[in-house]
Amino acid sequence: MAELIDELLLLAQLDERRPLAMETVDLTEIVLRAIDTARTLQPERDLATRVSGVVTVTGDPTRLRQVIDNIRGNVRTHTPVDAGCDVTLSVEDRDAVLTIGGDTGPGGSDDQLLRLRDRFYRVDDARTSGGSGLGLSIADVIVAAHDGTMTFNHNQPHGIAVTLRLPQRRSSASGPTGQA
Repeated sequence: MAELIDELLLLAQLDERRPLAMETVDLTEIVLRAIDTARTLQPERDLATRVSGVVTVTGDPTRLRQVIDNIRGNVRTHTPVDAGCDVTLSVEDRDAVLTIGGDTGPGGSDDQLLRLRDRFYRVDDARTSGGSGLGLSIADVIVAAHDGTMTFNHNQPHGIAVTLRLPQRRSSASGPTGQA
């Protein structure tokens, strides 16, 4: 119950566009640490990581790590342990691009992918292990607060890939979500 309350409070703060702590962040380091934690939590899962150099963004390191952990938590919870997962980090058109996916899990329908960021949405209550359905909603709001986007795509033949695009530099007109 305390975790649910904390998640709802965070969403309320982000909805009110309260400032995040913005600084230059080594996204590469955050991603690699998150993957190390994921390997500790589930050493039997195959995690392939491809990182193209040091990628930096302006952002809140704690919240960016939370985004990665929320997405990885969904992979851990909703895919079989023998479903591998690819994590790639690169720079495209001045954006940091992080893709977590390539998994061979059960995937979802087009309608389900459209709803993954909805608050309290769970694809299948039978497959849920007690989550609140807020993890991807929180991740989406945090990414938006960083002037970024989060998209969900089908993997072939099955599985889901989540792609985050974060500008490497925030515009000076970023507004109340943080300092430019």
